[in-house]
Amino acid sequence: MQDVLSLPPRAAPLGAGRAATFALAGLWLAVLAVQNFWMLGPLYRGEAMVPFDFVATYHAVPFFWIEAMRAGVSPAWVPFQALGYPLYLHSQSGFLYPGFWWFVLAGQAYTFDAAQVFQGLHLLLGAIGAGVCARLSGTRWSTALIAAVAYQAFGPFFSNASHPDIVRAHALAPWVLAPVLAHWTRRLSLDLSILALPLWLYGLWTGGYPGAAIAVCMTAGTVLLVRIAAERGQARRVGLWIMAAMAVGMLLAGLFLAPDFLGRGLAERAAIGNRFPIEYMEGRDFLGFFLRVDDHTWFGHDVTMRSVSLGVLALFLALGRACLGRLRWALPALVLVFVAGLMATGLAHRPLSALIPPLGYSRFPLSDYRGLLGLGLVLLASQAWECLGQASGRQKAMAWALALLLSFAVAGLAIQAVYSIQPWTVGPTRSLVVALAVALVFLGAVMVLGGRPKIQALWPVQVLLLASALVLVGADWDRVHGRAGYLFGPNPDAVAQRQLGTSLEHASPSLRNTLLQPPACRPARQLVPESEFLQTPWRGYYTGAYMSHDYSGPLKFVRHQEILGNPQRLAFAMQAWTAVALPAGGSAPAALGTLPRAGVQCVRYGTDEVQYEVHLDQPTTIVENEVYWTGWTLQAGGRVLQAQPVDGFRAWALPAGTYPAVAKFSPPHRATAWAVFLVGLAAWLLLAFFLWKTRPRS
Repeated sequence: MQDVLSLPPRAAPLGAGRAATFALAGLWLAVLAVQNFWMLGPLYRGEAMVPFDFVATYHAVPFFWIEAMRAGVSPAWVPFQALGYPLYLHSQSGFLYPGFWWFVLAGQAYTFDAAQVFQGLHLLLGAIGAGVCARLSGTRWSTALIAAVAYQAFGPFFSNASHPDIVRAHALAPWVLAPVLAHWTRRLSLDLSILALPLWLYGLWTGGYPGAAIAVCMTAGTVLLVRIAAERGQARRVGLWIMAAMAVGMLLAGLFLAPDFLGRGLAERAAIGNRFPIEYMEGRDFLGFFLRVDDHTWFGHDVTMRSVSLGVLALFLALGRACLGRLRWALPALVLVFVAGLMATGLAHRPLSALIPPLGYSRFPLSDYRGLLGLGLVLLASQAWECLGQASGRQKAMAWALALLLSFAVAGLAIQAVYSIQPWTVGPTRSLVVALAVALVFLGAVMVLGGRPKIQALWPVQVLLLASALVLVGADWDRVHGRAGYLFGPNPDAVAQRQLGTSLEHASPSLRNTLLQPPACRPARQLVPESEFLQTPWRGYYTGAYMSHDYSGPLKFVRHQEILGNPQRLAFAMQAWTAVALPAGGSAPAALGTLPRAGVQCVRYGTDEVQYEVHLDQPTTIVENEVYWTGWTLQAGGRVLQAQPVDGFRAWALPAGTYPAVAKFSPPHRATAWAVFLVGLAAWLLLAFFLWKTRPRS
């Protein structure tokens, strides 16, 4: 039986000759690459750099561990930041993300310029994914190109550019959702999409913002369940294959998720209390679909969270989709938009996060779900483009009336908003009115010309209309995001000079020397609070300096907060490496620094390995001014000792004698994580076998 929720408006040819396919793919990539370079050219040329958090720990953390791996040094323990912490619990480090490992394998440094190119390529990846989504759902290649171009111009890619993991999540989401939203008829392209789904899910969890990964999985699962419940026959079996692929993807991501889950009590977001309010999409945020957001302080939220712009052409097409008939074809995208909208506005997120706690881990549902909202609208816009040339006169009249109504509503809202806040500013309003007029004229041309058989037979007219649509999307992007301060900040050299006092190329050798030739003992830590942003509290990632604070995940660990919040413990932690002896049978005093020094000397202070010389007359429990963490063991006197916690610091019960000792850190739960991953890998191979075994023979 034909599947119900993904019925195309006609029997769109889902396969083509190999030569034609390669030619179309090349044209696709060329158009998207030109658009990508046109939008991000100043970043690629080193003339500007994405500001705000992009130049903080989002860059510094992967720079550190990539440099460590290039030097052949394990970065499992990070001694340079936040009093020392385990990298495996930094959920935004990207350590397991395959994309970052290209820098390691290619021997390339993760410079500021490289980071911007890396992010720009993710925009291109997301655009291709949106086009694949549209194509798998049954549109023509040309129509799918409109979806790809519109998605690459999607607002969150640019207003949220300072948060690379959120950008990566938006770029990977279309690939995860492609089989979920596809036309569920077995064919090679759909089978490949299903087979790749677990790999995309792995990339989403390891490289994307965890809150966004949760949002994608929740939304994709909901759409999938709705479709499976409504489908019959072969289509339902395809849905079950996709569900199995999602389960396999979660197992593969267990390499990242298992340690994070098992150690959640030490890094749970609840530990920071209610310092950060949860941000939902409000009524005024809908103006961000078509207005420039950095000109208006009345939007609310941080400027990075405001834009959901699609461009007026794509927005009109998406909203006019309901007037053009064949709604069964649109239902998967409509369900996606409906679910994402309910979650982004909080109408569903508030009650569901109380029932399902992981849904509430992110404080940015607005950001997590707006990418999915935009993807659904882009797919509806591409379907509307496909339907315009085949719609009846009544349907066209309804779509035209809706477009006119929307134009007046949008123009009225824009004029009222701009003039009520900045009465002297007319630029945005005029540009918006011009954009609306052009979009309306263009849509009128498509509706009039697209339905005439003689015109349809003239491919130059179709190419001209398609090219005009692509140019209009680009022009509207420039109106909303061109020269925006949240996208184009100072150039990379100026950023490095401000943060490090020199270029990154001159600062990084210090880190490399510290990694390859560790000091005999750690010097005193440098106290730069997180609030002193301009003093770069994260510079230890770049230079190998030992810092007390950070600007990212490690400061959310409960144990670190307890030490940083206690003046006596903090004073002990800030000293150069030292070990004190606990009194026999006694408890630790409030000020550990007042205890006598133990007969232990540090001789080599590495990242996840510290070497000592021990001289003790009697068995003694010593306490180092290093943060305790499960996973530290000590080989001493032929024995293997486990670290013990004393007021949050690392302690050892050492036997008497004179002997060398070596402390090593091995991330806990590593064996469990690898076991889950290997089960997922075996399940993925099994999935590939059954997809091949049950493939259509024709």
